[in-house]
Amino acid sequence: MTIADVAETDGNRLPEYESQPRPFKRLMWLSLAACAAIILAIEYLDLDAKVALITRQDEASAIGFLLNSALFVCFWLVYFSSGWSETLRCQTLRTLLKSHSNMWAQEGKPEQVSYFREKARSTMTSQAIFIAITVFIMNALARDPLIVTPADALALDRLIAFSSLSAAAVAFTLLLVSTDAAETMFNTFKVREYVAVSSLYLTSARLKYYGFVLCFVAISLFTYTMYAMVASLTIVVLTLCGYPYWFNDISADQRYKHEKTLYRIFVLLANMTVFALAYVN
Repeated sequence: MTIADVAETDGNRLPEYESQPRPFKRLMWLSLAACAAIILAIEYLDLDAKVALITRQDEASAIGFLLNSALFVCFWLVYFSSGWSETLRCQTLRTLLKSHSNMWAQEGKPEQVSYFREKARSTMTSQAIFIAITVFIMNALARDPLIVTPADALALDRLIAFSSLSAAAVAFTLLLVSTDAAETMFNTFKVREYVAVSSLYLTSARLKYYGFVLCFVAISLFTYTMYAMVASLTIVVLTLCGYPYWFNDISADQRYKHEKTLYRIFVLLANMTVFALAYVN
């Protein structure tokens, strides 16, 4: 009996999820294109010299941050697009939950209302922490010279500071609405309770995820205003540690077991290459 047979016998296989393609190829193509664009810009457009004129950060660190920001966008573009249409669907945490989680099953069972409310209870706790983080970032940036006296700041530094402030403000708004929707789920509804609660849960879950991502964006951009190298490190850690979670593989197929390792090697090599080119030039 093969490993796959054992998995299927044990009920561990998830046919609908496993029928979807793996995201590795599309993520790698997008990431390679972003990396190649930055390398070509360094070699032929003097990107490092241009960046040095618009930021007070070390140009190599600034370019490294641009690279990792591009990889970050590719990462989440593949993740969120997996739920946009059948054509773009692939194996992500998002499609796994939609395909097989009891909370997303459209059966209207009474116990699902309990699932939703229990999840909302833990969600409100975690969201309170992220809301506090966004308030801290907005408060810190309110006294930052990049915001207080923008005319004295270099262009890229000013843009990143305002982008961090904007991301924190939008994240705060999304998380606030998400928290209110989660809290409203605990009301008792006289009719069609499942429909009302599931609708509120869907709203809360979607806004929560967008708010969390924007909160991280605000943190990484805020970190850039202090030290670009550390800002790059935060993005690298998120993508390397997050790949097996957000693009999880739960099959018994050994072909996919090395994806996370290959992706991690690519990210590290891309950073080493870009930093080396930026320093040499």
